[in-house]
Amino acid sequence: MIFLAVTLGFFAESYREYLNNRSKGNEYMASLIEDLKTDTASLNSSIHTLIPYHLKWMDSTRHLLQMPDHTGMDRMVYQALIVGTAWTYDFH
Repeated sequence: MIFLAVTLGFFAESYREYLNNRSKGNEYMASLIEDLKTDTASLNSSIHTLIPYHLKWMDSTRHLLQMPDHTGMDRMVYQALIVGTAWTYDFH
């Protein structure tokens, strides 16, 4: 009788662990889906907004550096160079 009780106790504990692990698996899948949605939105923002913005600044930098006379344009050249090359995308 004691052997039967202990065996049923082990089975009950194993089943409880199975249900707990299954619940955690569902939570992990939901978290993964949310992370993928966030990453997709961030990547779309980078592709459609940030990269074209920085490319325009890079074109401006190239245009300013190709000008024969830079007198009085130091601030514009510096700004175009910094903004055009300071790409910080939070996508890994």
